[in-house]
Parts: sequence; structure tokens; C-alpha cells
Amino acid sequence: MINILIVEDQALLREALTNVINGQEDMRVLGFTSNADEALDLCRKITPDLALIDIVTQDKVNGIVAAADIRRELPAIKIVIMTALPEITFVDAARKAGAHSFVYKNSNSRHLLYVIRSTVEGAGIYPGPGDESFSKTAFADAEISLIHLVCMGKSRKEIAQALAMPESGVKELIAGILKKTGFDNIMQFSVYAVAHGFIVPEHGLPDLQNRDAKNAALKITDNDGLDDLLFLEDNNVPLKNVDMSAFHAFKNNIKKLSRAETAVFNMYVEGYSADDIAKKLFISINTIKSHNKNIYSKLNITSRKEIMIYARMMKTDD
Repeated sequence: MINILIVEDQALLREALTNVINGQEDMRVLGFTSNADEALDLCRKITPDLALIDIVTQDKVNGIVAAADIRRELPAIKIVIMTALPEITFVDAARKAGAHSFVYKNSNSRHLLYVIRSTVEGAGIYPGPGDESFSKTAFADAEISLIHLVCMGKSRKEIAQALAMPESGVKELIAGILKKTGFDNIMQFSVYAVAHGFIVPEHGLPDLQNRDAKNAALKITDNDGLDDLLFLEDNNVPLKNVDMSAFHAFKNNIKKLSRAETAVFNMYVEGYSADDIAKKLFISINTIKSHNKNIYSKLNITSRKEIMIYARMMKTDD
């Protein structure tokens, strides 16, 4: 028997899903909630085999964040994300959250039941390329970030600041978007995108960081620069035996960083994690990783520990 938790704020749809699922011999609904904020607590109490979670729930709570929390604490529970909105970031965000499968609400009940059974058996079912998207139009990460910012009502100057690029770069991105979509101006396109659910400003690029661990101590490791860290708060890192010539070279090399790399570097020094930076600059974690490689190369360093030490020394110099 497959025990299922439903997270859906529309009562009519919730009842329909319950009837369909309970009509199967091999599955049943153990419980439901209209607010994704309650999903983790319910999973703790009733331990379902699978949670069927809507993305936009009551009070506009993001179901993808709830899915990430459940996967982090209760990894044995399978997660199927569902939505009626063809938002272009949702599928990728669901994957990053660790959701096992993804289904659109306009699917028929046969497909939904197939996704549930397949997911429990260990398969991952996601929409194919182009499904429910901009007619298979492909956008770069920076273009998606720009579209979100426009839909949020940001000015060109604010967009340039958020994306850490000159306004001329914003203009080029807009030109590329309009060329791909055939619209005359970006405002016309943004209205269309929001009206058709391709962009959901308040739910794009969700913060998947564990909400219960935001104030926990953050571990520093010497890997590819994607772990959470606080550079200036760890006073246990020794400043003895630091190569001063390397330190001065580090300071001089900072000017070699591009505008975008400088923005990422400064936020690291201020104590932001890679996930925080991606959210604040509206760029993907892969873009952050690319910037990290360039920062390491230009500053001639091999670990974030070096950045932390030099940043503390620079703070002392100031």
C-alpha cells in the first residue's frame, strides 16, 4: 500500500486527488494540508511513503522549499512536485530541491497514478524538453534572471545592479530575449509571461537553504567553493606565518576581477553563502561556480581558507 500526503490549497482539486488516489487498490491518502509550511511536520507525524506537493500553496508558501526540507530530514519519503503553472524555473528548482518527480496538473489521472507508482518504485519522472515552456524557447540563466526582475517591476538600473553588469549589458540581454520571443519590447513580453504563468515573480528562484539551519554554524571546507561559510566570523583561523608577499599580490589581483566576479567575491567576504549569493544576484549556482573558478585563478589561490585569512587581514588593514 502506498501511503500519500497531499499538499494542495485548492479544496476542489484536493478532494478530486483524494478520490482518485483512494479509488486505487494499492494506494491511499493518509493526510493533507493546504499550506506547504505544514508539510514537514505532517511527514514527521504520519510518515507517508510519498508526498504530492503543489508549488504555490496557501499564503503563497513555496512547495519546492518544503520539498527540500523534507528531503533533508526525511530522505526515505518520495516527493512528487505538481503545478498548474509552466514557470520556466520550476522544473530545474524541483530537481535541485531533490524532488523525485514532477507533474503538471493538466495531466490526466492515469498519468498521475503512473508517476506516483513509478516514483515509489525508484524512477524519476520529469517533463520532457519543451513541455509546458515557451514553445521550446531556450533562455540563458542571465536572461531568466532578467525576465524575473522585469516582472518584479525593477528598473534597468536596478537590474544592472542585481546582475552585476553595466546597463549596456542589460540592453543586450533584452535584445536577445526579444529576438527569441518576437515581442516588440520587454514590458510587453513580461506582461505576457506573467499572464500565462511562464513567470511567477514571487516564486521564481526559491531559496532552498534549510530554514531551520540558517543561524547554525557554517562549515568551511576546501572544495569547489559551493559550501556555506562565514569568512570573517571564524577567529580560530591562524594569521601566523602568512606569506606577506602573497597577501599583497592577493590585494593587487583583486582589481583583475570582472564586475560580476567582484560582486560575488565581496558577498563571500561579507559572509554570504553561494546559495545566498545566487538568490540575491538572481543567477544560477552553476554561474557562481564559474565565477569561483575565475576568482581562484585571478587571485592565485587554491582554497576559500586563503580568502578568509586574507579578508581578515584586509579588514585589519582598514
